[in-house]
Amino acid sequence: MKLTDQVNDLIEQSQHLLSPVPMDDWTPPPGPPEDVQRAWEAEETRRYHARVDAYLADRSDRLSALKAICQSAKERSDRYEDMADPWLRLARRQKGLAAYVEQLARNVLETERLQAGYTANDAYQVTQPNGTKIGLRLSPPSVRILDESLLPPAFIAHEPRVLKSAISTALKAGQEVPGATLERGTHLHWK
Repeated sequence: MKLTDQVNDLIEQSQHLLSPVPMDDWTPPPGPPEDVQRAWEAEETRRYHARVDAYLADRSDRLSALKAICQSAKERSDRYEDMADPWLRLARRQKGLAAYVEQLARNVLETERLQAGYTANDAYQVTQPNGTKIGLRLSPPSVRILDESLLPPAFIAHEPRVLKSAISTALKAGQEVPGATLERGTHLHWK
């Protein structure tokens, strides 16, 4: 057998090795769907490994076979990524559109909230004629470090690391902490 025939034979066999393993006889364990999915993936991986190990067991040209399997797997991976790429781009565009629309809704609600006499620190909700409720909820206050160099030493850990929980407690108690402030964000909710 010529070398090119051997290489082509190895490539063809490696393609077979990478084809889906039969899972018809697999019985899912009881449990939540995410546990079943992990068990499926683990069993599928185990079966792939067993198939490759059995294929390599009696081969004298193991390195050539491993190279062919590796190349085939990389080619398939590239092909799958190429197939997935348009869908990933579409998914990113849709997420971007959703974020843009949410920001527009937030802007409308923030404007209406101010016009209704509420402050930026007030929650606000409107009910549409069809009963849909949309509003702005306040998130719990969180620490924002304005300038770490201004923080008192009591709020710096040994590593150095900022102790945000201590800063938060101090600020909520009315103490002044140079270089830090409490901020409340809002998030949009739809009902």
